[in-house]
Amino acid sequence: MGNNTWKVIVTTALISVFSSHLVKAAWKEYKLSCAANKNKIVLQPRQYDEDLYREQLARNYAFLGEEGMRKVKEQYIVIVGAGELGSWVCTMLIRSGCQKMMIIDPENITIESLNTHCCATLSDVGKHKVECLKEHLSKVAPWSEIKAKAKAWTKEASEELIFADGDSPTFIVDCLDNLESKVDLLEYAHNNKINVISSMGIATKSDPTRVNISDISMTEFDPISRCVRRKLRKRGIITGIPVVFSNEMLDPRRDDVLSSVDIEHHAINANRDEALRHLPELGTMPGIFGLSIATWILTKVSGYPMKKNEVKNRLKFHESILETFKKQMERLNEDKDQSSLIVLKEVGYIVEEMFRGKSPISGYSTKLALTKWKADKEVSFTNLVLLTKDEQEIHEKRVLRDGEKLTAVYSSEVLNVIERIFKEEQYYS
Repeated sequence: MGNNTWKVIVTTALISVFSSHLVKAAWKEYKLSCAANKNKIVLQPRQYDEDLYREQLARNYAFLGEEGMRKVKEQYIVIVGAGELGSWVCTMLIRSGCQKMMIIDPENITIESLNTHCCATLSDVGKHKVECLKEHLSKVAPWSEIKAKAKAWTKEASEELIFADGDSPTFIVDCLDNLESKVDLLEYAHNNKINVISSMGIATKSDPTRVNISDISMTEFDPISRCVRRKLRKRGIITGIPVVFSNEMLDPRRDDVLSSVDIEHHAINANRDEALRHLPELGTMPGIFGLSIATWILTKVSGYPMKKNEVKNRLKFHESILETFKKQMERLNEDKDQSSLIVLKEVGYIVEEMFRGKSPISGYSTKLALTKWKADKEVSFTNLVLLTKDEQEIHEKRVLRDGEKLTAVYSSEVLNVIERIFKEEQYYS
């Protein structure tokens, strides 16, 4: 066999191998291109068949009726926070027929997210939370128009994010875990007269039967609610903001982990938000809170009647405390103007917000009474203390009548606690 023949054979083999690799590479590129195009199609709002929409949402139509579902379809809902709670709100509103939504969140899916996020998988780790939700929900509801903003909500960016593309939201849902941003967002919605609902504290809660939705002024047994409420009060907002919260009484075994929210330093310092992310939390509870919000919005916008649940029926309790205080003022022969400085609403604030419904001396929460604290000062929010009735009698005799010094009657620990409460009240007032 001649040299030319060998050359032809070798050349042919090389061309064959090269062609084979070229074909494989081209085929791989083609498959990747198809997959990318497929994803692009999924993420785009698509035309849909009205009959298919009705079939998918047949039970919602049966429950809310034609007019109710029409109103649901017309909503434009902005959800701020797309994590453990916001993801459930987004998912169930879209699955229930809402067609237009904006999701705002700057963070990515992490391994930790998989414990509570409604749809994230291992393959989503590293993706923006908003894009993960948009991709998932576009597959569930091709009729939906979902806008995703991987940005942090701030006061400065509020117009750009909330009114993106000139659209005006019918509802804002606050699912933020940063308390300063949460208060800013609630203030923004309140001042701009935009319907809003907010989520309060989930940490350490575990009883699904205690989850409620009510006005911010009516929450109880929740340190986050109290902190948000007092910050809003400082900005002139007392009522008018519905919230989802749990009125499950705090587990005494959790006092140490909740102290980062409750004590003065953290109640005033914004750095506490880092601590909130590491509080113990049962993975099912964010879903329960999120589903509660979605249900509340659907029934509210559709006009479905919901019976109001009075979660805080403590008026008689506050009235008895006020009556006991007035009797003390009479016994001390104080000016009537002094006792009239405190009204029923303020008694509720002092009892619930300042002293959290218990005596700072004994920690007891039964048979409570208000007492003037320092004999030489006038009645005010920073000169009233919540005690048990027995403690009130002792304080009245030794301090208010006999003139003993507070340091002779109480330990330094008790005096420090009360001083801290007064300083905190001065900050919020």
